[in-house]
Amino acid sequence: MSAGTPGPDPELPGLSPAQARWLRGRYRDKAASIVREDPYRLAGEVPGVGFKTADGIAGRVGLPADSPRRIRAGVRYCLQSRADDGDVCLPFHRLVREAQSVLEVDRRQVAAAIEAMGSEGVLAIDEPPAGLEQDRTVYLPELRAAEAGVAEGLRDLAGRAGVLPAADAGAEMAARGDDIALASGQIEALRAMLTRGLAVITGGPGTGKTTVLKALLAACDRRGLRVLLAAPTGRAARRMRDATGREAATIHRMLEFAPGSGFHRNRAHPLDCSLLVVDEASMVDTALMHHLLQAVPRSAALALVGDADQLPSVGPGQVLRDIISSGVAAVVHLSEAFRQARDSEIVAAAHRILQGLLPEEPRSAGQGDFVVVEEPDPGRAVRAVVELVRDRIPRRLSVDPLEGIQVLAPTRRGEAGSENLNQALQAALNPGGAPLAPADRLFGPAWRSLRVGDKVMQRRNNYDKGVFNGDIGTIEGVRGGDGGLVASFDGERVEYDAEEVGQLALAYALTVHKAQGSEYPAVVLALLEEHAVMLERNLLYTAVTRGRRLVVVVGSRAALRTAVRRSDSQARCTGLVRRLIGDHGLVRQLDTGRSME
Repeated sequence: MSAGTPGPDPELPGLSPAQARWLRGRYRDKAASIVREDPYRLAGEVPGVGFKTADGIAGRVGLPADSPRRIRAGVRYCLQSRADDGDVCLPFHRLVREAQSVLEVDRRQVAAAIEAMGSEGVLAIDEPPAGLEQDRTVYLPELRAAEAGVAEGLRDLAGRAGVLPAADAGAEMAARGDDIALASGQIEALRAMLTRGLAVITGGPGTGKTTVLKALLAACDRRGLRVLLAAPTGRAARRMRDATGREAATIHRMLEFAPGSGFHRNRAHPLDCSLLVVDEASMVDTALMHHLLQAVPRSAALALVGDADQLPSVGPGQVLRDIISSGVAAVVHLSEAFRQARDSEIVAAAHRILQGLLPEEPRSAGQGDFVVVEEPDPGRAVRAVVELVRDRIPRRLSVDPLEGIQVLAPTRRGEAGSENLNQALQAALNPGGAPLAPADRLFGPAWRSLRVGDKVMQRRNNYDKGVFNGDIGTIEGVRGGDGGLVASFDGERVEYDAEEVGQLALAYALTVHKAQGSEYPAVVLALLEEHAVMLERNLLYTAVTRGRRLVVVVGSRAALRTAVRRSDSQARCTGLVRRLIGDHGLVRQLDTGRSME
């Protein structure tokens, strides 16, 4: 330990010096007693401390393994972990099993703790629909409230009229003078968006969703109707703006979100529009959809546009899929690929993947816009990715390796995961970048070593700085001697102090989830058998449809086959369909499904 560097605080075991200082700064002389008496409280209050760290501290201060506080904290940890993986709720007995496995205590103690937490309102427990032999479902209260709010808002919208009566919409489309030629499916989609209070337009690449949106805007302009455009991420909003020539905002910005005070647009202060259109709707999770629906005016309609075959949202839920499954909305599936799209091997590959078929490769090896490079060894695959990004693709497409090419991987971990790919690509593309001075930070994984010139991604929304989760930029330099830095995002300089640096991560390679809502001139996808746990059809489809001019898959054909064939093996646990159609509707739906099997 260097001179002047503070060591561990003996009264606060298991915490880093920075975390100990944070805790003492907040709780003063009570900090040590909090650690001794309720160390699990730290998991919800101290930055960078989760259940496992708190559990280690509890062991050091002598808290028994079967302490009610430990069991309750473990139960909540399991529910929160599942929420982080996308589940909104869990069946009661599945939660018991998972918590018992984590805590290694008697299952009866876990079950009793869950029952007590439900009675106290610490957890929310729903009974199964009458007539169905199903388990009860357990929620974190905030997620149950959000899901119930989403169902209420969607049912209300589904019962509304659209922005035009059917006769007026028909006359409007017959008299269109905007020279936008529409196929029959697109006409049906346009009619639904004009006449229904809740419409969903879904389809893959090249099926004409953007064309429908342009026709919708032209029709609403002629009728003097105010339309607002929104998307879940900054990159998706910019794509929407570029495609339509109209202003589009992130959902958070449109709802005027402010840290500490929440969303300023709500039922009491709704948006000012006749129609709200949300693109990339598959990315909207349960909590965000709840806030969005709160802000839709009582006289307005909502149109959701997206690709239901892509990965679901990073946050809990699968809202777009559940809306479609419930039948509560007017849903139009666009499936016809238009001429320009039909000429694209990327689009052809995407459609074959959805059918459970392996993509067809171009007849001339290494040519075409969809290419597979066979390299099943992870180490050699990483080197092949580096060569493609540094040399081969820039020569072929005349693009900058940082701006024109995005490397994707199914997972962060592993020899060919995004973390290791980032290290290899950083060494190849930015070998002379000056390392940033080390700083004592509360946040940020220890493996990351940022350099001046690195390609980086913002990891969380920062409204004060005007940068948002998923924004890609470049580190321009260090800021003084305080461990901070300056980064550039679309030409805008943003300063970070030492503790804020943890909001950035290397972005030479991203997970497929992180690339949702974005498109790139070229995509290189590492796909190997070491990624087996994540190999799914919707993940592969999402990755392939991120590329505009070129997609190169590097890895194992066996992994490619696995991803194509495996569908919905990781379905999420939600109660939204039940809430949308009611218990009787769910019983009928399940009975119909059983009769069809």
